[in-house]
Amino acid sequence: MLRLLRPEALARLRPRPTVRGGGGGGNGILGTVCLALYVPFCSHGEQDQQALVALQQQMYASALLGALLGALPLVAAAEREVAVGLLSRLVLGSAHFAQQFAHLGGLHSQLLELLLHPANTAPALTDALLILCHLARVGDPSLSSGGDRGGGEVHYHYRALRVSGVCARLPPLLQHREAGVRAKVRDVGEM
Repeated sequence: MLRLLRPEALARLRPRPTVRGGGGGGNGILGTVCLALYVPFCSHGEQDQQALVALQQQMYASALLGALLGALPLVAAAEREVAVGLLSRLVLGSAHFAQQFAHLGGLHSQLLELLLHPANTAPALTDALLILCHLARVGDPSLSSGGDRGGGEVHYHYRALRVSGVCARLPPLLQHREAGVRAKVRDVGEM
């Protein structure tokens, strides 16, 4: 499935009709692959913890987050929702995925511009803001769940968040029509 998320695969799908997974950079394929990967995390999928852990280990080892981050620039803002939702589920659920998100470029300025673009759907914006809140929170040594775990990740997250210019991207979202988005923006701003 990860091969379908590579930029060259998505580019080949662009001229195809939407009903065949094409259009706008392969939007249909991105959403379909993300939904298929998200299903095990739904309430019925979470009943088999061993299978879920094995799936997460495969996702981590195959750098799924890198494939998703690489695919986001190739699709329209309205089509990012499912992919950002899957990113959020993984990053918020595991310190390993949180580190991987940061190390694979999730905090780079260009990607944050896409994740926080006002044209994104409210759920996509909320999930992106949840990721940022989480990364800031796990990087706070005063919190019992945060702190430096020996590898310097804390300082990396703070430094990466500062350098990314994330704060400059927040003011337009304070005017968003959805109250949940505005609330999450304030949470990020406080951190």
